[in-house]
Formats: sequence, structure tokens, C-alpha cells
Amino acid sequence: NYPINATEFSVMEFLYSKGEKSIQEIRDRILLASGSATYVVDSLEKKGYITRNVSQKDKRVTYIRLTEEGMKLIDDIFPIHKKNTKRNLKKNKLEAYAFFNK
Repeated sequence: NYPINATEFSVMEFLYSKGEKSIQEIRDRILLASGSATYVVDSLEKKGYITRNVSQKDKRVTYIRLTEEGMKLIDDIFPIHKKNTKRNLKKNKLEAYAFFNK
């Protein structure tokens, strides 16, 4: 068990793979409603996994990035996630093959 939920993991995974992103980019990528994105970012910030940085060019834009603690957590979780994803895809592929070859 890890101290984040699936939505928080999705946000952290996005930041892990893409680097610092705006809340708008996170919301669009993870398909979150505006209020939900803010709630998830607030939660991750309280846990110490992300930081917010207001854009110097446009004060209306806030960028989010993983903290060192957030990087450590995602470094720990990601290999397990990748292994589980591969296993599930393989299982689905075998089930589809069996279904279409009846």
C-alpha cells in the first residue's frame, strides 16, 4: 500500500514523465474537472510530493513539479506499476486471442 490514491498517482506519473507542468496541462491530460485538479494538487502538496511555482511571465499560471520526496515515491512505485501493466496487457491479449479464435 502507498500513501496516494489512483488519481494522485496519475498526476505524479504525468509529472514524472513530462516534468514541470501547469495545473491546466495536468487537468487536460488526466481529464480532471477544475475543482478536482485543485483538490488533487492540494492533497499532493500537503503530503510533500509536489510544489507549486507561480509563473513569472503570467501570474495566473501555476506550475507543478515533483519534490525530491515525490520523486523517491514514484521511483519506488513506477517499476511495480509497469510490471502490473505489462502483466494485465498480456492477460488481456491472451483473453482476446482466445475469444476471437473460438
